[in-house]
Order: sequence, then structure tokens, then C-alpha cells
Amino acid sequence: MLASRRALQFSPDPSLDAAWFRSYELSEYGAENSIDLEKPIDRPASSYDFLSLSLVLEFVREDRQAFDELLRIGSDQLIVHLTFTSGLKE
Repeated sequence: MLASRRALQFSPDPSLDAAWFRSYELSEYGAENSIDLEKPIDRPASSYDFLSLSLVLEFVREDRQAFDELLRIGSDQLIVHLTFTSGLKE
């Protein structure tokens, strides 16, 4: 199911393995390859079939704009993998 997918992962997540995907790109906050979700993403429309955001969206001020941009770069077969902090300790 994932072997044919083009993946973009925001933030490292040990639950995913780059080898599972046809192509794989990692955006790591503060690193040279960082993609800022509060700005337009410099990728063509429909570039990815799998997006992973691990503990990321809760830190994005304009999350609706970010979702619009994520949907733009996602294909019509897009799978989105989201994780959030539990918030139980807050």
C-alpha cells in the first residue's frame, strides 16, 4: 500500500520508515531542509501521496492555511498521518 507512495514527513518519527515509500522527503524544523508550514510550500500541486505530521500542527498558528497548503501538495489519493501531544498533563 505504501510502496507506490511519494511521502513528505514533517518532523522525524520513528514509527515511519523511509524504505516503505517510492520516494521520501523529511522536513526537520530548524534544519537546512525545513519547510515552514506558515508559508506557501515550494512544491508543485499533487506532489505527494502520503504526508506525515508528527507533533507539528499544534505549533502552527494558522493551521487552516497550513491544511489548505498541505491539501494542495497532496494527490487525490492522499493519506495523512497526524500525531499530537496528548495534552493530558496540561
